[in-house]
Amino acid sequence: MRKLEPIRKKADVVLDTTNLKVSEMNSELDKLIMGGTGASSFVINISSFGFKYGIPTEADVMFDVRFIPNPYYVPSLKRLTGNNKKVRDYIFKYEITNQFVDSIHILIRSLVTGYMHEGKYHLNIAFGCTGGHHRSVAIANAVAEKFKKDGMRVRVNHRDLDLQAKRK
Repeated sequence: MRKLEPIRKKADVVLDTTNLKVSEMNSELDKLIMGGTGASSFVINISSFGFKYGIPTEADVMFDVRFIPNPYYVPSLKRLTGNNKKVRDYIFKYEITNQFVDSIHILIRSLVTGYMHEGKYHLNIAFGCTGGHHRSVAIANAVAEKFKKDGMRVRVNHRDLDLQAKRK
């Protein structure tokens, strides 16, 4: 302790972490560095994937969207992706899709507070369908938009989307 005394005297802030839980230390650091804004540093990472290529190991929460009618079986939509308006329109014409997206938004929004309270800085959410090109892409994009409208920081990654281009 005495060896560090010269450094301690020069410090602007001294944070004693002796009895702090990790989440409490993160909260203190957030206050010192980010001004206590927590939410501004929290990121929701949303990804889409295809079950036939394996499930993502980094996912904290994973949803299977194979219950939604598959545009793959519609000849005019087969080669398109969930980033295409025609595919999105097809997927979201079903009420179950809209109900699912709204329910996921409500559920995840309630989890974010708990994750932040525990000192977490991100939440990884994955949506999977058979090939990872249609339904999971459209759902991931829709959920991401809802969180962006909430003012959350969101990153979107479509893990298997480029596999379709490689197969052609």
